[in-house]
Amino acid sequence: MSKDSTAKPIKVVYSTRVIPHYRIPLLEALAKDPRITFRVITTRDRKGSKAQNFRGPINFDLVKLLAWRPALYTRNGKAELSVPLGLGRNLFRFSPDEVITEGAAHVFGNSSAFF
Repeated sequence: MSKDSTAKPIKVVYSTRVIPHYRIPLLEALAKDPRITFRVITTRDRKGSKAQNFRGPINFDLVKLLAWRPALYTRNGKAELSVPLGLGRNLFRFSPDEVITEGAAHVFGNSSAFF
């Protein structure tokens, strides 16, 4: 990025199913960087799931979406997809320059990079 202090910040979205506690320092560091306009898009917690969002104080722009969770049957048993409702609309409105997504398990969030 240019060293010019008048340069427009780049818009970055991090799309994830949940925000684990160990990612908070990284996400807050990105949000504090004056060269970046940063937003995190995640899904709301699901009752009974061991994968839960961090519950402490959050110091970054956060959007929590509802998710449709259809069952998927695999050779290894039943799995659940997480389809964040409104992800495309949020990406369109924010209009990010970059999209960061989590691993392969977040197939619909990863596809957001192509919106």
